[in-house]
Amino acid sequence: MSATMPLRPNEMTVVTDQERFEAPPGDVTGAADVARWAAFRAAYHRAQACEDGDFPLQLDFGLHASCNFRCPLCVHGGVARPPESFLPFETAQRVIDEASEYGLCSVKLNYINEPLQYPDTLLRVARYAKKRGVLNTYFATNGLALPTSIGLHLIDARVSKVMVSIDATTPETFYAMRRSNRFFTVVAHVEELLNLRTRLRVTWPLVRVNFLKTNVNMHEADAFLARWRGVADSVAFLSRVGVPGVENDFALSDQRLDRNFDEFHCALPFKLMVVDADGSILPCCTFGGRSMPLGRTPEMTIREAWTNPKMSALRALHQRGGFRENPVCAHCVGAKEPSMIDKPFAYHKPSADGLQKITELRLGFSEMKAIIERNCPESRQRAVALTELETAAMWAIKAVVFNDPASEVAPGL
Repeated sequence: MSATMPLRPNEMTVVTDQERFEAPPGDVTGAADVARWAAFRAAYHRAQACEDGDFPLQLDFGLHASCNFRCPLCVHGGVARPPESFLPFETAQRVIDEASEYGLCSVKLNYINEPLQYPDTLLRVARYAKKRGVLNTYFATNGLALPTSIGLHLIDARVSKVMVSIDATTPETFYAMRRSNRFFTVVAHVEELLNLRTRLRVTWPLVRVNFLKTNVNMHEADAFLARWRGVADSVAFLSRVGVPGVENDFALSDQRLDRNFDEFHCALPFKLMVVDADGSILPCCTFGGRSMPLGRTPEMTIREAWTNPKMSALRALHQRGGFRENPVCAHCVGAKEPSMIDKPFAYHKPSADGLQKITELRLGFSEMKAIIERNCPESRQRAVALTELETAAMWAIKAVVFNDPASEVAPGL
């Protein structure tokens, strides 16, 4: 059942009971705010159709860059995890102040992180956003740090929605997906939040449970829908997106069947922008967003980022369905360009920025070669050191061009 539910246009997520999320958040009751919400939803649907707007409809904040899980499908599960960083409250405050001048209605309180690792920060930003007129505040979580005590604060801060990624109906599959033995704890936390909301007679936050479809857990998809539909407010089935630097065998063998690539136009650059923990302003909320920074706050405002030529070009690309032209977008969606040569063996033409980095590397390796030749007597050991230095230089240069989204990859022959 869940595997055959249709995708919404220009999205890679199937959501049940979506009408609950279309309605005004439970704490939005005044006539003026209800009218603002209706205008926001209308603008959201236009953005869903890849229509340009004057300002992002939503801002996502990476309030920090850490996570308490090591999921194999995430950058936090890899060996090169993002460095820890924290977005100062004053930065989030300044960005929200700017956005409120444009009538911002929606804020997401996380990016690629577990937001409840630092709940005080999340709650402070959530309360400030509400104070500045934001109607919809929400976040996605793995649920491990979601006990009743946190639920009380979320209700008090009028957080609109909580999305919990569970991905399984059994502890065995949960461990395979999440590398955690806390399956029953997460499930209990979701049920506690739903029960707490009922006891306090409030309708917020709405609770959505997520199921990321992979070949590891798809055998539990129907059971997941049966377990949670009618319990949580909504159930979502997410298609996997590509994660830069993370390659494994979790992809569905028939994953392309979920999507009509000829008709796919990503709507995210028309809806939102991300302010990451280091202050970077990003054009989308997927893992690949970090590979396409537009600038950094406070040097760049959100309005300047939204009208930046790179952002405008990205929207134009997706309006014409040209996501394959951007290697980051192509990797995210999961569509490989037809080629007889795999990417590791293809020729990569460096971008201007990549060429500058390569030049710096070559100068550094040349200096090291001179140091070795000055200090090491001629010997087998010196010859090996110079050979290994050449090898290191080769891999360092390849690291630049291979991971640079702006480099050009020659088509296969």
